[in-house]
Amino acid sequence: MNRRKQLGLLRSVIAVVFLAVVMGVVAGGSGSAQETPSRSSLLMLVRCNPDLTQSQVEETLRFGIQQAGCSASEIVVREVPPHTLDEIEAIVRKVEPQEVAVQLGQDVSLFRRPSVAAVWEFRLRTASAEIVEKLEVGYAAKLESQPETLNWVTYTPERPDVVEKNRAGLAAVSVGNGRYEFYPAAELGSPVAFRMHLRNEEGGTRELRGNFPLMDRCYFIQLVDFQGDRTALFSAMRDPRKVPNPFSDIRERTTVTLVFGNLQATGGIVGESLDGLELVVNVPGVPGRVPARVWMLFPLNEQTLKEEEAKLQGLEPIGPKLSEEIRKRAVRTTDQRSPIVEDLEPRWYELQSAGTGFEGRIQLVSRKEDFAKLQEKFPRVFRILVWEFEAGNIVAPIRLVGGKVYRAEELFAWPRLLDAATRTSASKPEEPTGKSPPTGVSTP
Repeated sequence: MNRRKQLGLLRSVIAVVFLAVVMGVVAGGSGSAQETPSRSSLLMLVRCNPDLTQSQVEETLRFGIQQAGCSASEIVVREVPPHTLDEIEAIVRKVEPQEVAVQLGQDVSLFRRPSVAAVWEFRLRTASAEIVEKLEVGYAAKLESQPETLNWVTYTPERPDVVEKNRAGLAAVSVGNGRYEFYPAAELGSPVAFRMHLRNEEGGTRELRGNFPLMDRCYFIQLVDFQGDRTALFSAMRDPRKVPNPFSDIRERTTVTLVFGNLQATGGIVGESLDGLELVVNVPGVPGRVPARVWMLFPLNEQTLKEEEAKLQGLEPIGPKLSEEIRKRAVRTTDQRSPIVEDLEPRWYELQSAGTGFEGRIQLVSRKEDFAKLQEKFPRVFRILVWEFEAGNIVAPIRLVGGKVYRAEELFAWPRLLDAATRTSASKPEEPTGKSPPTGVSTP
């Protein structure tokens, strides 16, 4: 009997469900912003065993929606670190979350770091007398693989920056403290077993053997514009006669209200992410100032960035004229927009108030296959930000530290986001057998 069956987790999917109202921001005539309910979403946190793929989870959702007679305009599935669900469940159930660790005798402990991609930390308690000479890892393409079929790979300790760049290997984080981090090679499958070779100061060697603990994968799911009977949906998703890969358990937290708040925070969410075909942009506010909105000139390459900065520096007085120039190429949140890949001319996009910062959504492409085209045109991308004040008839940019009224910068997350998008579009999802997916439901 293999380890997966012993734990009773074979083909299991467990979901914790919240019903949430996603708030939209609507700007008033005076530039102030107020929140109004714009759409309802069904939010799910799903835990499943490691060999279940994202496409299989999406498949179950599509068929469940169809079989239950429900509808959703979009299905968003995003993998999150496993500890995300552990923390939420611990809070709801009022218990302390448990750290996943394996004690290998008295000499070494193994921990999984809280990240989406598996990163394992070895803590060697005999670090004052021994070092890790090499680490042999046995990979399995499937969790049910037998020990004799494992693919063994040997790693020697390297600098952390080298391992992080290669996204695979054994990093010597702190040899003196006995800390080593192992980054598995995802293309080889799941790491199942290891053989650690130690060497002491006298040149003597010994070997420690152990197994990696089985770690479930966790997904955050959002059914956008969900309409229908949730009870019927959950019943269909548990029924093996109606859906492939049915959920083994669904627990709706009807007594829990999910609220996103802010209490004198200095930042909130800042950065960029991809949501389907859109770039979601979050920028901070300006300490001690009250901007009505933020304008973002985008997309820019290195050459157009220099040209646009030269135009801004030629505006005198820069305050009033800048606001006028922005509106000549402005794209407001209510305007009909063309995807970036179809209209490469830089535009001023309006970002609206969201908590302590500002947020905007920009459609990059019309279909996933176009991400490669966008990546070719913009391997790197830059932007110019302007924070704008408005009160009555007064509209003017806010001066930042150093006296400038704008900030020019590179989006450093851009290459990583497009790499992930092009990989996703290049790998075709597993086609479900049987009925076709319901119309009106799309996956990101």
